[in-house]
Amino acid sequence: MSRKERWAGGYIHPQQDGRPLFIIERRVSGHRFHVSTRAHSIRAALKQLERFEADPLAYAPEGDAVDEPLLMTAKLVEEYREYQVSTKGTTPKHAKEMSARLADWIEDLGGKDLRQVTLRDHIKPALAARRTGRPHRIIALKGFYGWLRKEKHLLTSKDDPTLDLPVPQAVPEKRKKKKAVPFPNVHAAAHHLGQELLDMLTVLAGTGWHVTELERFVRSPESELVRAHRGDTLAVLVTRHKVGEMTRTPVNDPNVLAAATRLREKGTLPRRANKSLKEACAAAKVPAFTFGVMRHSVATWAIELGGLPAVVSAFLNHKDKRTTDRFYADVHVPTVQVPLPRLTLVPSERQNLDAEPEQNVG
Repeated sequence: MSRKERWAGGYIHPQQDGRPLFIIERRVSGHRFHVSTRAHSIRAALKQLERFEADPLAYAPEGDAVDEPLLMTAKLVEEYREYQVSTKGTTPKHAKEMSARLADWIEDLGGKDLRQVTLRDHIKPALAARRTGRPHRIIALKGFYGWLRKEKHLLTSKDDPTLDLPVPQAVPEKRKKKKAVPFPNVHAAAHHLGQELLDMLTVLAGTGWHVTELERFVRSPESELVRAHRGDTLAVLVTRHKVGEMTRTPVNDPNVLAAATRLREKGTLPRRANKSLKEACAAAKVPAFTFGVMRHSVATWAIELGGLPAVVSAFLNHKDKRTTDRFYADVHVPTVQVPLPRLTLVPSERQNLDAEPEQNVG
C-alpha cells in the first residue's frame, strides 16, 4: 500500500505494523486541512469524514475512531530511531542516545495512552523523580511526540502535551569548568606528538569541530574537501554534524589543509588518541587535556583575539549565535566605542565641582 492510495477523504498512510491509517486531506474555504482520522478501517474513516464535513474547523478525531490506546513501546521507539537515521540523517550514535532516553519514558509513563498524557499529572512528576539529564529527556520526548504528530499522523496538536514543555537552558560548560586550553600549552604538547596525532590536533585547532565531526570527515564518503581559492580561503571542509546537518568550514591555513588531506587519505584516526595526547602533555610539562576540549578552546581563542561573537558563532556552526554569547561572554571584550563627553576632576580643586565640566568629544 503506498501513500498515494486514495479514499473519499484523502489518502491512506501505511503504518509500520501493516495497518492502514486514513488521513483527511481537504481544502475548505481557503483553508488546507491535513489531519489523521485515527481510523484503521474504511467504515470508521467514513464516520470521521462525516464529522469533519459537518464542522472542519472544530474537527478532532475521537470516539469510535480510536480503536486502541496509543502506547509508547520499545517497538515504536525503535521505529522512531530508524526514522531518525534513515530519513533525518541523524548519526546512529545520537539516535541511540535518544532511544535510551525514551526507554526511561516507557517506564515513567507506565503504559498510559499518549493521547491522555498531561504535563501536570505525568510528564512533570516523571522529570522531577529522575532529576538528572532533564534537558536531554525533554528533547527526546518532544522529538518523539513531534514524529507521532507530523510523520505518523497519530496525534493532533491538541493531544501533544510537549508543545508547552520548554527545554531548559543548560548551564554553559565553560561556566561549570574552565575547559579552554591556553594556546601555548597546545603548542608545547604538539611538539611531542607523532604525525597522525599532530594532524588530528592541527585540524581540530583550525576548525573548532567536535571530534565526532572529524571522525566523519575522515571516514564518511559523503564528506568532502573542496579546494576553493577565494580571498584567504584555501578550501572548505564538509562533514556531517551529530544532529544530521552538513557543516561547511573554511580553511585559510596551509598546515590545516595539509593535515586534513593526510587524515582523509588515510581514512582512520589514531587509536587511544587521548592517552597519547596526555602523555605528550606530561612530556611538555603542561596540564593534561584531551582532543574533546579543542572546540571550546578555539572559540575562546577567537573571542580573546577580538573575534565578534556572531562571526565566531557562524564559524562554529552554532544554530543560534546566543550559544556563543552564553559560553564566552566572560572573555569577550567589546570593541565598539562612541564619542562621549569626558568629566575631568583635578584633585586639588575638588572644591570647584560646581564648575562646568570640560567637554571633549574629539
